[in-house]
Amino acid sequence: MTSTAGMRNAAAGAGHEITASLKPLTFKEDSPAPVISSISVPYSAIVDVSYSYDPASNSWLRFIGGDEHIDVATGLQLAPKNVVIQFVEGHESNIIEDEGGNYSMEYSLTGTGRALVFLDGQVIEGTWTRPDRSNVTQYVDATGKTIALNRGQTFVQVVPTGFQPAWS
Repeated sequence: MTSTAGMRNAAAGAGHEITASLKPLTFKEDSPAPVISSISVPYSAIVDVSYSYDPASNSWLRFIGGDEHIDVATGLQLAPKNVVIQFVEGHESNIIEDEGGNYSMEYSLTGTGRALVFLDGQVIEGTWTRPDRSNVTQYVDATGKTIALNRGQTFVQVVPTGFQPAWS
């Protein structure tokens, strides 16, 4: 266990720069206009992630294997304001991930690729870009305009490029 101050002190002691100049994500006020009620991200038969749109909170209620995904600290169901599905190049590692014998994946999180951004009960098809590890991933729509996210939690579901999520 450590703290932010402890990490900064350790980084400075090792000669690393402790400040960064990052382009921030863009945020907006909620503007619900729901046309989508559910998202399915079926990683495997064991790990089936889904979301159900909740108009009352303008958020996405998270489920795993059909069961509510509960935050053990609060006892509440996880409900991010934004869900991003980020398609990336990846390959299987040699690490067995679950009791189903599925191998974990290793992904390349720099470069560019397809993205689906779910917010306000809608989906925006676009692109993600992250030139290198020292940058924050940016999301743009089909016209190249930055996608403004709702303030609040954002869950990024990283999937391989050929993955087939579903929504309705």
